[in-house]
Amino acid sequence: MRHKTGWGWLLLSWGILGVAQAQPVGGLGGTSFEFEFYRPGRPTMIVYIWGAVGQPGIWRVERGVDLIPLLSAAKVPGVGSTPEGVRQQYLVRIFREVEGERREIYRERLERLVSGGARPYPPLQEGDILVVEMRQRRRFGWRTAFEITRTIAQMLTLYLLIRREFR
Repeated sequence: MRHKTGWGWLLLSWGILGVAQAQPVGGLGGTSFEFEFYRPGRPTMIVYIWGAVGQPGIWRVERGVDLIPLLSAAKVPGVGSTPEGVRQQYLVRIFREVEGERREIYRERLERLVSGGARPYPPLQEGDILVVEMRQRRRFGWRTAFEITRTIAQMLTLYLLIRREFR
């Protein structure tokens, strides 16, 4: 009898421990907003990446990290991958605390940053905030003008048909 009770307690304790270990850390349903981008043994710092990136959050990065690989790791949308008829522009901004006040110290379009035509960006420092903004506009071209003309023609045709029916 004693063996059966001992095994029961052992199985029950394994079940309890298994449930306790399976709980997500952070209380956000297992979703983490902390990322790492550094080689082991190198000095690190914390920077924040916000905005139109695939992985926004708190990033522990290697000191002296280059901005382009870091933005790639954060999954910035590709340049030139915009839907047809839509103009998207990505703007990379860096904010830093200067004399007790947070200020924008760098601003450049992502396209220029990637193509090499941008002005040099400052090295990242502890606590910097990188913001990637997306500005989106629909283009007004021949296709849009055709859609408007077609809609007006359809409405005019419908009006004339209804008018002729009820005369």
